[in-house]
Amino acid sequence: MKNKRILVIEDEFLIALDIISVLEDAGFREVRHIETEEEALMQIERHSWDAAIADANLNGRSIEQVARVLRERGVPFLVVTGYGRKSLPAAIGAAPILEKPFQHRQLLQTLIGLCGV
Repeated sequence: MKNKRILVIEDEFLIALDIISVLEDAGFREVRHIETEEEALMQIERHSWDAAIADANLNGRSIEQVARVLRERGVPFLVVTGYGRKSLPAAIGAAPILEKPFQHRQLLQTLIGLCGV
């Protein structure tokens, strides 16, 4: 995990802080937090990421465009949400979903699977 770069796209500060803490403790090389759709799209365009964790709703906006760009760039991602899969945009596709609140162990296991570690 030491060579993996993870993008965390989450608008709720406490949830983002929790995710970042878990990932840093697990030894991921770089964990970058983004709060808005615009920032996320810019980071995805400018940098390479091994995986992303994205909230399904950023400040009241769907992550449909973010999910589409992640898929186009071949960046595996998981979605954290309080909604069920049926209420999420089709662009999410078969990405794994963790329903809030989730366990740290679930987050790490899912992310490790996405990164192929």
